[in-house]
Amino acid sequence: MKQLTKRQTEILSFIQQAIAETGAPPTRIEIADYFGFRSPNAAEDHLKALAKKGKIILKSGTSRGIQLVTVKSEKLPNMRQFEPIQAVDNVANKPHSDDDVNPTSLSASNISPIGNSRQQLPGGSKNNVVPFTKVASIEFEQLPIVGSVAAGEPILATGNIESRLNIDTSVFSKTPDYLLRVRGDSMQDIGIMDGDILAVKNAVTAENNQVVVARLDTDVTVKRFKRASEQSKTVELIAENSSYKPIIVDLEHQEFAIEGIAVGVIRNAIH
Repeated sequence: MKQLTKRQTEILSFIQQAIAETGAPPTRIEIADYFGFRSPNAAEDHLKALAKKGKIILKSGTSRGIQLVTVKSEKLPNMRQFEPIQAVDNVANKPHSDDDVNPTSLSASNISPIGNSRQQLPGGSKNNVVPFTKVASIEFEQLPIVGSVAAGEPILATGNIESRLNIDTSVFSKTPDYLLRVRGDSMQDIGIMDGDILAVKNAVTAENNQVVVARLDTDVTVKRFKRASEQSKTVELIAENSSYKPIIVDLEHQEFAIEGIAVGVIRNAIH
């Protein structure tokens, strides 16, 4: 594979840092503004070059359709654990398998952190963005991968855990407690794609704009959380895809609970 030019390396680092800080990849306009390009077309040319060199995947139909490629199939011989991943609109229905006895190990290069806010990327001075660097210290921890969640059962009930995965927890600001298989495209605009694994920290409360794993009646979903005030009798669960309307939850008449906060995504580059 051809090496990256200096400019391509800078743009790739900018994309990685944007995802780490805001939870979303930058737009072409933001890239052009940051690097002083005359038009977004120049940014598009660099992105196409990065895609050709296998560093990113470009998704059509969305201004933030940039996906980092951090997992290569030849480096993960146990890729059977990364079959279509489940749970963004709902949790997966993949059955538990007792054959999953040798967990795969993933390190920092396989993981993208998720930010808690929707702020725009900083423009102008390059000093506003710290270049992306990998964490030198690797702290592997074995975490359960949650598949289908039976109605009324806790997420981490034994019957919901289909396998386990060793991951480098040092890349997260908060250490995740479990992994959730993702399906659907309702969160694609912040880089949570169909076929990813979501890293989740146990929590029962959330701040506005955090990406949460929530239980609504008998369903489990991943959405961005919003509540006008602590006294408000409703909350909004917001998708990051314009094709989906916000879910308005009536706290007086619907069963609702936060099950965790998303702290990162383990990318599945095999689509």
